[in-house]
Amino acid sequence: MFKRGGYAEGFWERLGFQRALPPVAVGKKRLWLHAVSVGEVQSVGQLLRRLHQVGGWEVVLTCTTSTAFQVAKQNFGAYTIAIRPFPIDFWPSSVAAWRAIRPDVVALTDTELWPEHLTQAHKRRVPVVLINGRISDRSFRRYSHFRTVSKWLMGHLRLILTATEQDYSRFITLGADPQITHRVGNIKFDVAINGMLDEQAREQLRSELGFQAISEQNRPLVVLGSSTWPGEEALLIEIVDKAREAGLDARLLLVPRHMERRDEIIPYLEQGDHPWHLRSQAVQAPHSVIIYVGDTTGELRRLSYAADLVFIGKSIPPNEGGQTPIEAAA
Repeated sequence: MFKRGGYAEGFWERLGFQRALPPVAVGKKRLWLHAVSVGEVQSVGQLLRRLHQVGGWEVVLTCTTSTAFQVAKQNFGAYTIAIRPFPIDFWPSSVAAWRAIRPDVVALTDTELWPEHLTQAHKRRVPVVLINGRISDRSFRRYSHFRTVSKWLMGHLRLILTATEQDYSRFITLGADPQITHRVGNIKFDVAINGMLDEQAREQLRSELGFQAISEQNRPLVVLGSSTWPGEEALLIEIVDKAREAGLDARLLLVPRHMERRDEIIPYLEQGDHPWHLRSQAVQAPHSVIIYVGDTTGELRRLSYAADLVFIGKSIPPNEGGQTPIEAAA
């Protein structure tokens, strides 16, 4: 986050200097919902819409990364009373933010168990719900070394809704109460896929990227690097180079996991002979482009429609785990 400049926007709010919200409206409850990054923000979209539909809730949505903050403001302002950066988990900052927001319920996503945040909830007797609870291999190993701390964290949760059977087992192993821990599935798979492109719109998108077909029989093969991590862009460029040497009209659409990494990617592009283009400079690319970099926020889902073949980022060592394949599968 610090390296990518993720704390620049809303810096003072992250320190706890947040505008106090008005008292909760009569007959309503206030939910403080926290989603870390873009994937988590998009995954809670259906929940936000449902809460707005049923009424009775005022939702304050907080995010950790700058890109998630932008996506939240672009898409979910109508379903919330405030969208803010999440405060640093340090006593003065957390206390100040709690005094400004004054929630009745707190909901966390994945494994965002911040000790000071949970402590403030406990002091105020505010129930904390963990939705889409997940524990990665790395996190499980780390938590397993500190069982006392893990059990303390789990003890501050009123309800735990896990994404998978494995996550359920891991939470129980780390000290979660089986009576409040339930398997409900991964809400990321409940994301609504709106605005699907028909064939004509898909061709217009490919033309926008500079990948238009010369004829029906002469269409480029578009390879998408979806949410790529360091080292993966160079590999994909090499693959496209070899495909073109073999006679295929292969094109590469790169969408890095963090748009701030464009400066790391540009040297790879400059070393090659292929024309390239950055979406942040202009949406429309020249027709001669071979490599198009989607270095913008919140557009992966739409850009995925241009691809014939998709590589899911964070899949090549030393990276591990893989980013979500939902956009590609849709």
